[in-house]
Amino acid sequence: MSTLEKARLLLNQGRVAEAEQACEQVLEHSPDSIEALNVCAIASLRDGKNFRAVAMLERAVRADAANSISQHNLGRAYEAVGNVDGAIEALSAAVRLRPVYH
Repeated sequence: MSTLEKARLLLNQGRVAEAEQACEQVLEHSPDSIEALNVCAIASLRDGKNFRAVAMLERAVRADAANSISQHNLGRAYEAVGNVDGAIEALSAAVRLRPVYH
């Protein structure tokens, strides 16, 4: 099992701090891993580290603006920090990119 798979599993089990640690290990070696940025950001949101999640997801979107999952998660993170306009923009982009998913 890869470290990223482990992070996803830990997150699904509610072991947020451990998931964040595993994601950080992945990001040390692959700082632009969109999947790792997303998993780590979701863990941060669940842990109340909303601004950290926003920063990670903004990195992910800068790396690949056409990634609907990153856009969707960024919208959720913006909502969590009270950035309604940013949330609408990111969630709208997610729907445009992949309407069936959302």
